[in-house]
Amino acid sequence: MIVTSSELGKESTTITCLENSYIHRRSQFKGIKSNRPKGKVYYALDDCDSHGISLDWYEEDVEEVDRLYTNGLTVKQIAKHFKRNIDDVAILIIDRAIKGKIQPKGRFV
Repeated sequence: MIVTSSELGKESTTITCLENSYIHRRSQFKGIKSNRPKGKVYYALDDCDSHGISLDWYEEDVEEVDRLYTNGLTVKQIAKHFKRNIDDVAILIIDRAIKGKIQPKGRFV
């Protein structure tokens, strides 16, 4: 398939519009919106699956992670319990803390 420069331009414009729309809806990007509204945005973890990190969790496992973490287990212990990568668990715990579902404990690994 041959892609023309015109088609690439349209695709780039569409991607930029989607990125801007996403950024403007997310409260954690307030600093980006006010400081550099037209700058290129870096998306953390956009290729995590290529590094062996899996962000897919069953809901009942998420509830168990919340419980285990709240009861004092470390990220490393929880990862061992689920036979998952430490990064998988750490990212989930960060996500849950940001959403207010669990309280950070000051210790992590």
